[in-house]
Amino acid sequence: MTRRIIKLYHAYTFFFSLLFWVPIFYEFQKRMGLSDGEIFAIQSFYYLAFCALELPTGFLADRFGNRRILAWASVTLVVANLLPIGWPTFAGFLLHWLLIATARSLVSGSASAYLYDYLERTGETDWYRQTEGNARALSLFGRVAAWGVVGYLMEWHVTLPYWLTALAATVALLVAARLPEGERSHEPWSFRACFEALRTTPALWLMMGSGLSIFVLARLVQVNLFQPLLAAKDYGVPAFGVIMGITTLFEAAGSAWAEKVAQRFGELPSVFWVAVVMAASTALFPAAGWQLTFVLMSIFALACGVAFPIQRKLLNEAIPKPGLRATLLSVESLLDRAACSLMAAISGAFMASHQMGLLLYLAAGTTLVLTAALLYVYSARKA
Repeated sequence: MTRRIIKLYHAYTFFFSLLFWVPIFYEFQKRMGLSDGEIFAIQSFYYLAFCALELPTGFLADRFGNRRILAWASVTLVVANLLPIGWPTFAGFLLHWLLIATARSLVSGSASAYLYDYLERTGETDWYRQTEGNARALSLFGRVAAWGVVGYLMEWHVTLPYWLTALAATVALLVAARLPEGERSHEPWSFRACFEALRTTPALWLMMGSGLSIFVLARLVQVNLFQPLLAAKDYGVPAFGVIMGITTLFEAAGSAWAEKVAQRFGELPSVFWVAVVMAASTALFPAAGWQLTFVLMSIFALACGVAFPIQRKLLNEAIPKPGLRATLLSVESLLDRAACSLMAAISGAFMASHQMGLLLYLAAGTTLVLTAALLYVYSARKA
């Protein structure tokens, strides 16, 4: 039974995350007549909605069951991807992105919570790290394959990427329907209970903090500074997509190997050494030539892939009450997005003053110091 659930979980995360249109949504909206101002205004509303929805959707998952929320998320994603096809206007695209934010918020805590709760009930939580790592790896491989052909698909039929994404979301819905119902929480729920769990469980916010220090750095290097860094190393625009595809494959490989790394070095040491590798790679970017930059980006992506499933398992283990799991995972996601927004603003200030190298040095040092300190306190309290 456990193997069947794991396969279904892999299938769900694979198809739900298969957003064909990600590399071409800007071009698609331009062809539909939207201006740059309208496109970026929609993106601002999207991120605001994401932050606003994280906690309420986590609450819904804890109250109504994670499996049901996974199904609701899939339905929402199907509807969201039909809107650009039938209503390609500013209002249609705005609603499309708001529904995407809703669907992703519904899944952000409930998917991992469903898997961990099931494995905890069956006494098989040792499977969690490998399952989460393989699920992430498969999703990343799927995105690379989809994004590699989406430009050709769009030229063949301009709305085809959205049709295919809606089809993938439909498959995710069918998979969610095959998952067994999980247990629902019958305890009285309140935001106070979540804050009390955070206040009385230092291990929980310590693991959240270590995750934030690593994954905010990942967002900085792989998103905010990805194109400026490559441009500074004299890479042309056509190389951006190729390098993103290759580094995504390295990240997928890292997620697939996370179980072996954790078994070999232990969970806490693995997270620490991953942070060291990511910080060292980041610190070397300013002085690196174009060849070394590519190598460092690949190493960085590999380490980031290793970090995710290991940190996720440690975080789940630190959650004191299963009935709050989805909500508390959503708290981490909310903090992550808030920290990334702050980092984006800071990055803009550094880039405006042509200080990308200093930004990379400071980000690397901050990540290393914070991760080391948090993990040291965590291990000391656990001992």
